[in-house]
Amino acid sequence: MIEYSAAADYIEAVYDHKDYFGGGQLEEDIYNGREDINGQEADLHRNGFELTEMKVSGLDNWTDIEQIRSKYLPQLENKLREKIDGIEHIIFWHPMYRGEGMDRSSNSAPLASSVHLDADIAAFELEELVELVTERSISPQENTSVIVRDALLSKNRFMIVNAWRNINDEPIMRAPLGLFLPNYTEPNQTYPWARLDVISSRWYTFPFMSSEEVLMFKQYDRRLDNPSDIWHCALRLMEEGGEEANPRKSLDLRAFCILNEEVPERLDRWRLRDPPLVAPHQSTKKSRPFVRSFLSNVKRILPFVRGKNSD
Repeated sequence: MIEYSAAADYIEAVYDHKDYFGGGQLEEDIYNGREDINGQEADLHRNGFELTEMKVSGLDNWTDIEQIRSKYLPQLENKLREKIDGIEHIIFWHPMYRGEGMDRSSNSAPLASSVHLDADIAAFELEELVELVTERSISPQENTSVIVRDALLSKNRFMIVNAWRNINDEPIMRAPLGLFLPNYTEPNQTYPWARLDVISSRWYTFPFMSSEEVLMFKQYDRRLDNPSDIWHCALRLMEEGGEEANPRKSLDLRAFCILNEEVPERLDRWRLRDPPLVAPHQSTKKSRPFVRSFLSNVKRILPFVRGKNSD
């Protein structure tokens, strides 16, 4: 059973899309992402997500933020540059540890079984997004706010990639991460303006993820014609023998990637944040005061705009 209710309530309240996912709780088929997706392996650019090998050397404590900074970030940056051509800057932000029974804090939380995005970028004004990234940055750059602001004011393409990994020694046997690959009813459209084609959209997971793999999935891409906005959640699944396995523990880290590529005006999502919704819905996004008022009354969907959610 996939829990869409909170996300669907948020989308209806802010963007006037009613019944966005086709229901609040639905039984869905879950496909194996390690197998072919439309005849090809999962690819970050073609599908919005990709599993890749990444053995991390020199790190012996995943909960030590200084080791994350000094050991993990340089290796993760190399992997991102390998997968994404033309990166000028990468700012890493908001590390989040998740696990069964884990206490909630500024950088840890229990599993998130409700469908969500890490942040609804379409709901942010420029300075709000600058603040979101820079306040939680763990990158070594001292001028992160200048770098992010300049990217938003320019025509440079940027994307937000979540790097999600298993930090247990053994493969994940229960509560794996599920990724929703959306298809839309209109070409060159995306969330939040386009309507989902709920028939052709699919859920994927990568069974038995090891500690030597990283799952990269896009949460935003400035180019309208590239897949991103990958909804996700912890799935209520268990492999055979999972009851005896250690509880799942994961780390996800967001990367704000700025490319040396200009986005054509007609494909620039960032500058087109308030277009009319695709028919039959013709109203525009609700005003910021409405969003704040709505969020103050519905606390359970706060993460979708303020960027506090993770898996």
